[in-house]
Amino acid sequence: MGETAHRTTGAVVAAITALGIAACGDEPGSVTSESVLGREIARSPELANSSFEEGALTPWHIAGRPYARFAVTRRLTWEGQHSLRIGALGRRVRGSVLVGQIAGGANAERGWRYRLVTRVRTLRLNRRVQVEIKLIYDDDSFEFFLGRPVAGSPGLPESGTGIPAGTWRRWITVEANAVAKRQVEAVQVFAFDSGPGLLRGTVWIDGVELSSREPRDG
Repeated sequence: MGETAHRTTGAVVAAITALGIAACGDEPGSVTSESVLGREIARSPELANSSFEEGALTPWHIAGRPYARFAVTRRLTWEGQHSLRIGALGRRVRGSVLVGQIAGGANAERGWRYRLVTRVRTLRLNRRVQVEIKLIYDDDSFEFFLGRPVAGSPGLPESGTGIPAGTWRRWITVEANAVAKRQVEAVQVFAFDSGPGLLRGTVWIDGVELSSREPRDG
């Protein structure tokens, strides 16, 4: 199972209402994955436009435009004809640069399992950035589950979470696994979460997949 981080926040509905500016990408640059949700919650845990084949970012939610440029491109793809390109501007991030989407999870019981898979390439990325599942529970608390690179690509570090720093000229897979500690209100995924600090380099994202399964018997 991936690493976890526990948090507690105010009412989920209030957080969703407060996010309007982040969904548009016009926030003042202090948004983080703890506060970002979405304007709407889907009816299922499946992701829409998961490989950016619609040629647009919708319905992905973007934050951190003062620090990075976001574009759907045909230049590099893992599958299909499009991928997302994030070009950091070499500035010190306040808050986080984020690419996220919220999926439904209402009435998912304790023990429900989720798996997020993201394919990435990088060019001169100056530091590690995260890929995450965020489970939002029915008591308004939430929990992060951090992704890890999947073994198989030459040179991948043996430890550490998220997208590794440096240049990766082949697509690598980052996978996060989550197990619900209580009933789930909603599930949010972050295909990219920079956190604060200086950010340089370019990241391509494609083939983002979220799957779920019922609790194991016994």
